[in-house]
Amino acid sequence: MRKPEAELGASLDRLIGAGLLFRKGVPPHASYLFKHALVQDAAYGTLLKSRLQQLHVRIVGVLEERFPISSRSGRNYSPIMPQARA
Repeated sequence: MRKPEAELGASLDRLIGAGLLFRKGVPPHASYLFKHALVQDAAYGTLLKSRLQQLHVRIVGVLEERFPISSRSGRNYSPIMPQARA
């Protein structure tokens, strides 16, 4: 389930305000980094396996779109992504 842009931005701003995330750049082209690996692990651990798989598939799609196979030396998908394209 995707959040509307405004809601996503507000959620990210709250996490930044709470000191859990850092933002580099300006939205919508900003990148975000967790303040600490333990915060990232805790957030990652709350995701259901099915939701995690959905997110991984979306990430693979974006990577394939932005970096065509001709510019990569091969594919190395996570074992948690059985539905990733081979």
